[in-house]
Amino acid sequence: MHNSLGDASVLRVLDAEHDPPDWVTTIRILRPPAAPEGGFGETRPATPAMLLEAFVADSKAINPDLVFSNQRTEETLAGLPAARATAEYLHSSKRIARYDWYFIQTGPNRFLLVECLADRDRWKGEIFDSLLASLVVEDEFELADQALSRQELGAAVFRRVDEQALREVVARMPEEIWYRMHAFDAEGRDVEFGYAGITAIETGRESMGTARPVARVGDDTGMLVRIRMRQIPQAPKRPFIDVDHRAWLSWDREEEMWSVRLTARQANAEQTVSESITGFRPRPTASEPRRRLEILQQSRNTLERQIARLELPMNLELFLSEAERLVLPTLLDVLDVPEGTFGIYAWNEDRESITRRLEAWEPDPDGGAMLESRAYEDGRIATQEIGADGIVSVRVAPTDTSAGGVRWTRMTPAAIRDLYDRKGIRVED
Repeated sequence: MHNSLGDASVLRVLDAEHDPPDWVTTIRILRPPAAPEGGFGETRPATPAMLLEAFVADSKAINPDLVFSNQRTEETLAGLPAARATAEYLHSSKRIARYDWYFIQTGPNRFLLVECLADRDRWKGEIFDSLLASLVVEDEFELADQALSRQELGAAVFRRVDEQALREVVARMPEEIWYRMHAFDAEGRDVEFGYAGITAIETGRESMGTARPVARVGDDTGMLVRIRMRQIPQAPKRPFIDVDHRAWLSWDREEEMWSVRLTARQANAEQTVSESITGFRPRPTASEPRRRLEILQQSRNTLERQIARLELPMNLELFLSEAERLVLPTLLDVLDVPEGTFGIYAWNEDRESITRRLEAWEPDPDGGAMLESRAYEDGRIATQEIGADGIVSVRVAPTDTSAGGVRWTRMTPAAIRDLYDRKGIRVED
């Protein structure tokens, strides 16, 4: 419990000159040993105040340089009994570390210890208070039940996805749909990030490798979703970035393939830098019945290649293909899914693994809807607003580079060009 009281943890914060953290928070689960029958624990069960008093006394004995400035034994946190202590410690660098400890009782003989540590001179008092005020403590079994019910709801949704539903998604998108990508900077100015177009067509898997995918019919076709994106430079001498994201899914959902190719090019230059990642989920066979996703990452410039194989749920109702993910709001609208939050497994590009997504779907009486997506349980929320035609009108993707995230606003190509002309933005073909 007291390993964090010495110089080592203080150094993490006080000596982090390069991109120093504002604060560090650690949460531990405490289960004190039960007292013997008829002993101390029976007449005086453990409380946050008792743990805090013992902790403070022990801390002073271990580190006499700790100076306690505040100690409150009757508090509540997240609606639960709690006790709190604050101490400061003079580090050898002459900086002062501030500690806050909170003991929270979550059940009989069950506690959480929340430790907050920061450089006192960098620390802003409201940070810890707002963090602790937002803390939600839930029973682990209740959380497990919630996760299971959301997963069952997700399975019920995707049990209804069939060839007819996927074809209806394609029918909703007879032509390429374009979006302006923009965001607001720290001063609230509207900044252009680029533009993107999305299409959905019926075609064969061969369109994954052609320069221009062509729609066709046949016994071996499926749904191909393609997003073409151009990111414009945010500073002089920065490159244009083109992204070609394609995902193909067989009508029976048993087979898929997707790729993301990124190409960076300086303005008026011929040389490019290209990287790509490809995913392939082969159709199960008698000799290979298990479902798996094979990932290939490669760079055209360095010739570096990495291959990974990931096991997938055997029940396909629990898995969201990449093509379905790219058009999920429209697919949910086609299925007429009622309001609710469901869980579904999918490939996550940030974590490069299979994660369980959380999708909160909320139709409105006017025929539109809102979808709030988390790529994993504690991920940031991406929102998509759907119009009455079942097509996304606004998408907001969370990002660290702009306030409020990057917005995708549906516009015609002519309207985007006119906006860029008025702003003096030149975009190469």
